[in-house]
Amino acid sequence: TGARWAAVLVGFAGVLLVMNPFDAGGFSGISTGMLLMLASAPVFAGSFLIAKVLTRHERSDVMVLWQHLLVSLLLLPFAFIRWMAPSPAQWALLLACGFLGAGGHYCMMRSFRVADISAVQSVKFLELVWAALLGLAMFGSVPGPWTLIGGGVILVSTLWLARRESQAVARGV
Repeated sequence: TGARWAAVLVGFAGVLLVMNPFDAGGFSGISTGMLLMLASAPVFAGSFLIAKVLTRHERSDVMVLWQHLLVSLLLLPFAFIRWMAPSPAQWALLLACGFLGAGGHYCMMRSFRVADISAVQSVKFLELVWAALLGLAMFGSVPGPWTLIGGGVILVSTLWLARRESQAVARGV
């Protein structure tokens, strides 16, 4: 619906604010990495659309398994270029990241099964907010003002959409 897409666009505007393109009075604050991340957005959107279609016929756990196997196989050659054996503590962290990542992908696939992608996508923008909070907690990296403003925009759009969707469910729409 139009309201869902409006929430997605407002959330994306929050992402642009987090990127802080206004640094030094122009767009000089945008790095090549930021532009590559923005360019990857259509690729992710395409993969989400494919996943949405696949959820009609495939189980979420099967889709997550295949996704992780394919990504592992595609990245394996790059891992061997500078391979260093992880310590036991690093192995534990890698396993934890793997299970948490797979769990997140599983939840996303389940959400695609029961909801429209535009309803789910605005919540995904909260990843930036969590990244800023984890950066603060783990590395002492204090988010800048544009990160806080953009995070606030993302949070407001997500909460607005969640409230609107819950009211629609309560009305039986």
